[in-house]
Amino acid sequence: MSDTSDETTLLAHLGFPDWGYETFDEIVAAAKTQPFKEGMHFRVYPIPFVDSYMLRESKFPQKPRPFYLCKDPLPHRSVAQALGVKDGCQIVRKQMGIAVGIPKNPYNTPKKEHPALYREYVKHVDLMAEMPQSAYSHLANVLNELNPIKYILDFSTAQNLMVDPYHGEINPVDLTCMPKEQNHFGDLLFTVLDVNWSKDFGGKARRQMPDKLEAIFLKTCVAAVQAGLPIPPLRSDIRNEAQYLLTKHYFLRLGLSLSLLGMRGQWPTVRNALLEAGGAPMILPKSEAKRL
Repeated sequence: MSDTSDETTLLAHLGFPDWGYETFDEIVAAAKTQPFKEGMHFRVYPIPFVDSYMLRESKFPQKPRPFYLCKDPLPHRSVAQALGVKDGCQIVRKQMGIAVGIPKNPYNTPKKEHPALYREYVKHVDLMAEMPQSAYSHLANVLNELNPIKYILDFSTAQNLMVDPYHGEINPVDLTCMPKEQNHFGDLLFTVLDVNWSKDFGGKARRQMPDKLEAIFLKTCVAAVQAGLPIPPLRSDIRNEAQYLLTKHYFLRLGLSLSLLGMRGQWPTVRNALLEAGGAPMILPKSEAKRL
């Protein structure tokens, strides 16, 4: 139930009046004067003078809606969760760390800027390869905890991860409630390698940084097994239309990730190794829909 008192109470509880903000609209206006970062679903803005919270805005048209409080999906974790929402804008907890990945989508960027983007990708691979196994395991555990409550990481770019070298953690920062989806090994690998925005750089990266790419892959494998993160099926396991619709993008992203690693076509071998190590096979939906 929306209520003006909810807005006043939340902002006071979070300390916004101390930073000069009395209303949600004041926060939105100030934040939108700042540079933003963009994921698949949201733009995220810093709020001037505020260190603990940020503003997240939907990229898609939203119906006007009064302020309302959000139920915290994971109270004991900081995953940039929304605390209050109005008209498609959210106050979210700020996740500590540094953004990784390629900062711009290469497919919307002039070719002359691609060498600079590749240098950013090299920095990403260097940092991710240096992060300890515990950082990958922490990320996989958080994603697996989110599965029962149907919150999914936006896997479109590694910019949706924050790396905290000081605390040795990798944390998700762009989550969406998607009841039919689940976080799984394939999308975790796709994200930590930043495959979506590095496809054109794959051959060069594989030649220049094979050991570092392999380190990221192996740490992701260990993390997924330890956390019990679902391991996607084989194409041959798909039995009905519902399963096909759920998994068709999984195979595309797995294929791109393994190609970047020089392992094209090796998903059956990789999957078998993960399951033999104790990985959790993905439970596919049962359906009376047409069999394939």
